[in-house]
Amino acid sequence: MSHTINTPPQIFSSECIAAVKEFRRAKPWRGNLEERQDKFTALHNRLCAAYALKTELHFAADIDPIATEALSRFDLRDDNITLHFKLSVVTYFTAIGTARGFNYDQALKWAVELYRKMFPLSAARHIERNGLLVRRPGQ
Repeated sequence: MSHTINTPPQIFSSECIAAVKEFRRAKPWRGNLEERQDKFTALHNRLCAAYALKTELHFAADIDPIATEALSRFDLRDDNITLHFKLSVVTYFTAIGTARGFNYDQALKWAVELYRKMFPLSAARHIERNGLLVRRPGQ
């Protein structure tokens, strides 16, 4: 299956935009792991309120960050998101999109568009590879 992230304009609620602006001001990539998890938790609580979700957010402690990075996900059975080691904003946004009922492709498009809209400088440092946003080599 081929994924593309060239996205048509997405519509985001004003509550979503306000939550992500606050998250952006908190500088989600700064701080130790616990501080970063707190920032994601605050964003999660606001997005759940914005979209009337009861989805729980969990963080997994990983020993090997490379082997487990791809395990971050939304679990429909338990209605929870689990983020592993590297706290990826796009991965989190994709999980929220899935929790909202989007299929994976729709969730990825929603997530990438939200990321590009709210983090344009960071997004400019990424390229598409196999349907995902990854840092440009050397960045």
